[in-house]
Amino acid sequence: MRQERLAPGSLSGPGLHTSSTLTWGVMTWGLFGGMQTVATAFLSPVTDHWCHIPELHVANWTKEQIWNYSLPRTTLGGEPHHAQCEMYVRNYSLVTKLTWEEAFLAAPEGEGEGGLQRRPCTSWDYDTEVFQTTLISEWDLVCGKEGLKSLIQSIFMVGVFFGAPLGGYFADR
Repeated sequence: MRQERLAPGSLSGPGLHTSSTLTWGVMTWGLFGGMQTVATAFLSPVTDHWCHIPELHVANWTKEQIWNYSLPRTTLGGEPHHAQCEMYVRNYSLVTKLTWEEAFLAAPEGEGEGGLQRRPCTSWDYDTEVFQTTLISEWDLVCGKEGLKSLIQSIFMVGVFFGAPLGGYFADR
């Protein structure tokens, strides 16, 4: 039986195996690549946060008690809310052995909400009722650092822009 040799490039088109491999490859990349692209929307939802005051956690106060004693009141979306980026300047170590009610009774005269100085937070606690951890809570992307969330997405897209052609080039080598 005589076999004919075909010159390279003379085939009529890709075979069934090549077509199915390409189809599944493109579909897989489209599915997982798309998921990766929108992942930051799901990994970094907006969560409630407030200043972390370790002394009040040692005192076993609830988060509402901590908010009322240490955080100024403000509005968020037109509703009353605790401040998220600043706290009252107080000596919190003095109230670690007191209950919340005793701490308010022990407060010096004139230490009402209007008379206390405020300072920015250095660390935060996050609401974990819905999400245990997020990119926001892991990297403290709050209180002036919100723009870094967009920077993360932009850096990812630059990586895709350069990585896709370079990956194709090196795959052909």
